[in-house]
Amino acid sequence: MKSSFKFCLIALMGALVWTGCNTQYPSSYLSSTGPNPSMVVNFESGLIINPSLAEANRLGNHVQTVGAINGNGSPNVTPLIVAPGANNTAHCVWINGSVFTPSTGNNYQAIQFGIPIESAGVTLNGAPVSVYDASLFTGIKFYLKVMNDDTAVVRSFSIPVLQTSIPPNGTCNQSAASNACYNGFAYAYGVTGGNWQLVSLPFSSMTRGNYGAAIVPPTLSGANLQQIVGLQWSEGGNNLPNTTVKVDFYVDEIQFF
Repeated sequence: MKSSFKFCLIALMGALVWTGCNTQYPSSYLSSTGPNPSMVVNFESGLIINPSLAEANRLGNHVQTVGAINGNGSPNVTPLIVAPGANNTAHCVWINGSVFTPSTGNNYQAIQFGIPIESAGVTLNGAPVSVYDASLFTGIKFYLKVMNDDTAVVRSFSIPVLQTSIPPNGTCNQSAASNACYNGFAYAYGVTGGNWQLVSLPFSSMTRGNYGAAIVPPTLSGANLQQIVGLQWSEGGNNLPNTTVKVDFYVDEIQFF
């Protein structure tokens, strides 16, 4: 009897340890009340990523150290928290500015809104790399509102991965004759007439541009899905010379599914 009890206790402890290491969250868990483990950021508390966001292959299966949300690109525009938000929520984020393209040279200036989800990630070649493992999920969705005064020539939501990003947070060699740099998995969007629109994107639907070097795997799956550098919305003039474009859009309720 004592031996059986010890065996059961050891088996139970083993099961608990395994569960804490890498649990595949069931759909019922993802839709439960309380902190939503599939929500990246809803802007109700500012530019703060949900610390309860689920992440595969991390301690406790949630994001360890959240990244710092920012506005980057050229010019650099600060994202603003405004009210109201989408889907009857209180707040959202607003990105608003102008981009001028000079008359000479290759100029792809753009206003970008970037979300580096994970600021701890993994170690690569002895150095920390801030990547997020989204393999618990099959896609991403968010609310988008593009105003009628937005005249950007190109508008894109993209997911850069390790292979398409340059160091220190990527492995792409920008000096190579043919490279995959800045060519992440993307979705092109248009104006929404100043109305909120729900954008729902299975990872399998997102593709890279038809230029530069190939990567393995070629889809947003496998290693690419485990090495997401961040989320990015980008609008600009797409090298249209001597042109100024207006950028005016809102984003809210960014969530994996």
